[in-house]
Amino acid sequence: GTAVQIEIKAKQRQGEAFVDFTNYNGTVKFESSDDNASSDCSDYTFKGTDNGVKTCSLVLKTPGQQTVSFFDENDVDMQILNGMNQKTIKVQPKAIALAAAKNHTCALLEGHGVACWGSNEHGQIRTVDDDEDDIKFTPTLITAFGNNATEIMAIETGSRSTCVLKNDNKLYCVGRLLGQPYSSTNTNVDINDNGFAVDVESFSISKFGTEDVICGIKKNKHAACKGNNNIAGQLGRGNQMTDIDLTLS
Repeated sequence: GTAVQIEIKAKQRQGEAFVDFTNYNGTVKFESSDDNASSDCSDYTFKGTDNGVKTCSLVLKTPGQQTVSFFDENDVDMQILNGMNQKTIKVQPKAIALAAAKNHTCALLEGHGVACWGSNEHGQIRTVDDDEDDIKFTPTLITAFGNNATEIMAIETGSRSTCVLKNDNKLYCVGRLLGQPYSSTNTNVDINDNGFAVDVESFSISKFGTEDVICGIKKNKHAACKGNNNIAGQLGRGNQMTDIDLTLS
C-alpha cells in the first residue's frame, strides 16, 4: 500500500477570508474512497492543546486514484495541505513476480491478481469482452485468473499464452495454447485432459515457434509436458501428452 501523512487544519471565516481556528474543539469526520485503507484518521474531536491542527496517517491499499477528505458537520472549514479539504492520491500496486515473453509482459500484483501489457493478438491478455488484435499499452488485469494474488503460486508467459499455477495445484491459462484457437467465450484454455494440469508443483512454458509447449512437475515428482512434438521431440517421449520417462540414455 501507499502510506500517507496528512495535516488537518481548522479554519474559520473572517469576512471574505479563512483564518486559523486555533481554539476549535469540534469533531472532524474522515472519509476515504479506499474501503481497504488502514488508518488512525478516524473521527476525531479536537482538544484545546491541538491548537486547531491534527496530523494523522493512513495506508491506502487499493491501486488507482483514491481520495481522502475531512469535514465538520457544523460547517467549520477543514483544510488539508494547500487549502483543500480533499486530497487525491495515486496508489501504486506492488509487484510480487514478473514474467516476460516476446510480445507481452505480466506482473503478479499484491492485493490483486495478474496484470499484463503488450500484444493481445491471441488473447494472452484476456479481459471480459476482449477482441483479438488488441494491444494493451498499460497494465491490464486478467479477469480470468481472479483478483486474489495469494491464490497464485507462479506465473509464466508463452509467445501466445499466459498461465498461472494456483494454490489448488492446478494450471490455468489464457491465450492460444497447445494449438487451440483463441475463444472470446472461454476464460481458460482447457489443458486438464489426462490429468496433466492437476497436482502440479511447478511449471514452465517453452516458447517454440508459433506454439507454446508447457511442462510441469507433479506432486509425485514426475515431469509431464504438452504441446507440439513434431520437430525436436521436446515432449520427451514420442508424441504422448503424458509423463516423461526421465531415465537417462
